[in-house]
Amino acid sequence: MRMFKTSSISLIEASFLFSVFFEPWGPVLRYFGWLLCLVGLSIMVFRGEGGKIKAFVEPVTKKLMLATLLWSLLVTFVNTRGLYFDLKGLSVLIEAFFAVWLSSFVITRYRGALGRFIAVWTASFACVCLWSLWLAFDKGHFAGPFSNVNTMGLYSIVVLPIILYQAMRKRRSLYLEFFYIALFAGNVLLVFLSFSSCAWLAGATLVASFSLIVAKHERRKVLKVLVASCVIFAILGGHFILEDGKVLAYAKREVSQLMSVNSDVARFTTYRNVIWNAVLKLWKEKPLIGWGWSDFHHLAETKIGKLPKVGVPMEPHNFYIELLVKGGPLLLFLGAFLFFRGAQMGYRKVKLSSDQSSKLFYAALFAAIVAQSVFGLGGSILAARQKIGFLFWVLYGIAVAEDPKNEGV
Repeated sequence: MRMFKTSSISLIEASFLFSVFFEPWGPVLRYFGWLLCLVGLSIMVFRGEGGKIKAFVEPVTKKLMLATLLWSLLVTFVNTRGLYFDLKGLSVLIEAFFAVWLSSFVITRYRGALGRFIAVWTASFACVCLWSLWLAFDKGHFAGPFSNVNTMGLYSIVVLPIILYQAMRKRRSLYLEFFYIALFAGNVLLVFLSFSSCAWLAGATLVASFSLIVAKHERRKVLKVLVASCVIFAILGGHFILEDGKVLAYAKREVSQLMSVNSDVARFTTYRNVIWNAVLKLWKEKPLIGWGWSDFHHLAETKIGKLPKVGVPMEPHNFYIELLVKGGPLLLFLGAFLFFRGAQMGYRKVKLSSDQSSKLFYAALFAAIVAQSVFGLGGSILAARQKIGFLFWVLYGIAVAEDPKNEGV
């Protein structure tokens, strides 16, 4: 009956890739993929291979993750608001770290896994991009498969580094080269159509940081990709502007909002400053340990209440303030250090990579983490776990993975 023998290796990797592909469509399919991953891991244990299940994460990041988790458990226990709300809040952090572990495990352990991951990531985005552009062209709906355009903006930023990497790779086929450049232009268009200044800033940071790293050896390619994608973007964007007056109106509104930085802070931040002030006042009640990871919305209902122009905040809308209110200065330090270490490891791998394709890939990971640290000023990847967060932490996991196999990149 050997024909029915299941390979735990292929099952874990396939389930991981399944979760990556279907992440934009919500958490149910991702959780199903994770369940299959756990089945694969159980098979490894049953076969006596449990010793091979370990975190393939570089030592400093591993210690930072452990310290973050232990401190978070402690402050949540001290500030417990009930088992349900505590677990709901802590699950955000646990899921993020599980994604880091899972991606590092799969990419370092299985030959050719990195190439297959990139292919699945690209295929998933191509589906989302085509669907979103069809909805925008035909229905005037700019959020794609997401509930709102802000979520679309964050998704577009998270997937952008791998799509930019694909556009930058050398291709033997001119048609393939054009396809990936067009896909990158479509990605940039989705960032634009999110009409989120935070996404615009993070996207610009991502492209700029990536270009600065690779420009020394790939200046002509960078210019070629950027110019070609700008032409495609201008054609598609021009069509939207001519066909749908809302696009120009939304764009003008966003630019006007950005220009109000010196005159109207509330308008500039879309009333996020109201939330930040309320959350910081809440933090000052427990400045050393914060309020723990218990569900934030429940905490806001009981401690903050409805805010003018905002209502009850669902999240702090700032990654750094979120860490501060949940775990005080120590958690803020650990979270910021995690971002710094991830970017540092991505940059180090750029320098250590022996081939140009790997250099481009790790430059994309470096840019992804830098961009997310900028996006954190007005949003939080932790608050976007439903359809997006997993994808970013997968990239982070690859950046901090030990000795990743580069076959198939």
